[in-house]
Amino acid sequence: MALSTLVATLLIGVGAVADDGDSIHAGGVYYRLWGMDAPEFTQTCARPNGARWACGRAASVAMRDMIAGQDVRCQARGKDRYRRTVAVCGTDAIPDLGAEMVRRGLALDYKRYSGGAYAGQERAARRNRRPIWNTCRQASNGNVDDQPCFSRA
Repeated sequence: MALSTLVATLLIGVGAVADDGDSIHAGGVYYRLWGMDAPEFTQTCARPNGARWACGRAASVAMRDMIAGQDVRCQARGKDRYRRTVAVCGTDAIPDLGAEMVRRGLALDYKRYSGGAYAGQERAARRNRRPIWNTCRQASNGNVDDQPCFSRA
């Protein structure tokens, strides 16, 4: 591992808490996972039959379960507009939490920022109709997005 990578990787420890499907915090520092986007905690999604389900809560629970009791390490990539540290974070069991969330179909590859880093995981999740790819996302204004289910790009 290059020295620059070692210096940029931070052990945030076992005390990390999931704020939602794409954000965690520990020791007063807030981290936004790089290159992916998950539904907001309160967001609901519509199944093809119109039934609502708590897709944001599902993403949050998945993130919480992945980091529970684990040492979390983050490699900072910068800051976002909310002054959170944007980082690639992982555990010994799951080296890249963002990639895993996209693979599970609980987040999108945020191509605008990732350059398509998680495109393969997203294609597989979509092909296998993983959770958010088997629904249509409700926009924050209450309308169902016209985009394919939970599409960001």
